[in-house]
Amino acid sequence: MAVTSAVGDLVASIYELFASFVGAIVSLVQGLFNMIAGFVGGLVHLVRDVFAGVFRAVGGLGNFVFGNMLVIGVVGVVAYLVLQASKQGKIQAKKN
Repeated sequence: MAVTSAVGDLVASIYELFASFVGAIVSLVQGLFNMIAGFVGGLVHLVRDVFAGVFRAVGGLGNFVFGNMLVIGVVGVVAYLVLQASKQGKIQAKKN
């Protein structure tokens, strides 16, 4: 009976050895995939943040330019209206 018990223990040990070996390989492969996924995800976040910063900067510049164009447009309209009013005689120049 001791021989069969010893053979059974040997087979169980060999099975546990292979199971441990396969588990280690699976853990390594899973770790590699997690590392690659984390790297790709980091790159995606990097590109997204860079483009968000660029659009934020361009948007700020666009708002600045649009604001200046708006002010210049209002000044132009007022100047045009003043010129039209002076042509029609509604505004008279002072004579010394």
